[in-house]
Amino acid sequence: MTSNLNGLLETLEQQIQPVESQLIARSGNQSLCQLGKTGKAPKDLKYYEGRYTVLRKLHRLLKSEDTLDFATFAQILASETSRWNHQCQIYQSQDSSSEAWIAYSHGGLDSCIEIQAMLTNLNLHSQVS
Repeated sequence: MTSNLNGLLETLEQQIQPVESQLIARSGNQSLCQLGKTGKAPKDLKYYEGRYTVLRKLHRLLKSEDTLDFATFAQILASETSRWNHQCQIYQSQDSSSEAWIAYSHGGLDSCIEIQAMLTNLNLHSQVS
C-alpha cells in the first residue's frame, strides 16, 4: 500500500470512532438490527449507519490489501460513490415510507464524498512534496 493510502487509513480510523459514538448515542445502546426490524429507527440513526457502513468497508479494504495502489483504490471509491448515489436516487423517487433508507443512503454517499475529497488532497499533497 502506498504511503498516501496509509495516511488515508489513519484518517479513516480517526473518523470511525465519532461515527460509532453517534450510533451508540442515537440507538440508546439497542441493536441496530432490532431497531430496523421494528421500523422505529430514527432517520438520523440510519444516516450514521450509512456513514459507518462506508467507513468500515473502505477501512477493511485498505487494511486487508497490502498491494492496493492509489489508482485502484480511487476506482473502487468511484464505483462505491456511484452505487450509493444511485441508491439515494432510487429511494428519493419512492414514497415517504422510505425516509429511513433515504437517510441511510445519504449517510453512505456523504462518507464516499468526504473520502474522495481526502483522496484528492492526499494526491495533490504527494505531487507537491
